Amino acid sequence: MTGLLVQTTIEYERFTNIWLPIWKANRFTLESSIVPGNERYILLHNQEEYGSVEAIPFNYDHSLINNDFPFHYFTFLKNKNVIEFNKLVIKKEMQSLRKLHETLLFLANYSIDHNYDYIIALVDSQLYNTLVWRYKLPVVKLYIPTVHTTLIPIAIDTQKLKNSPFYEKMKSN
Repeated sequence: MTGLLVQTTIEYERFTNIWLPIWKANRFTLESSIVPGNERYILLHNQEEYGSVEAIPFNYDHSLINNDFPFHYFTFLKNKNVIEFNKLVIKKEMQSLRKLHETLLFLANYSIDHNYDYIIALVDSQLYNTLVWRYKLPVVKLYIPTVHTTLIPIAIDTQKLKNSPFYEKMKSN
């Protein structure tokens, strides 16, 4: 499994054609932004496109994700190297545990190879439960009583991820 870094207009259209139908079907907020350091990937298996992910460096005071959930309220993220994953999609017709394994390994390797301290994201309850109960990843569910969102805000310490049984097993496969 590899990730193709989106660099051309044609690749950007392919990337958008992967995540946009899922966003519309789930009635997620449609947004696209250019953020310095932002990288978009088309996820591939044997040269076949199966998914997408956008990696956005988190700016504690100014990241757009704070409009959806105030990650900047959590001081453990301040002065840390944090990556936000957005537009994480596996095409409906290609969804399988194998593709999820490959995607999670890509995200883990990306975060570790780029020396990020934390991963943050807003995920649906099904993915959250899979990460926590099936894969036993070191996911922290973030909560603020006065903030309501349909997605679950999470943070993952990449050092704990690197030392997790999941990562040890997946990198050896």
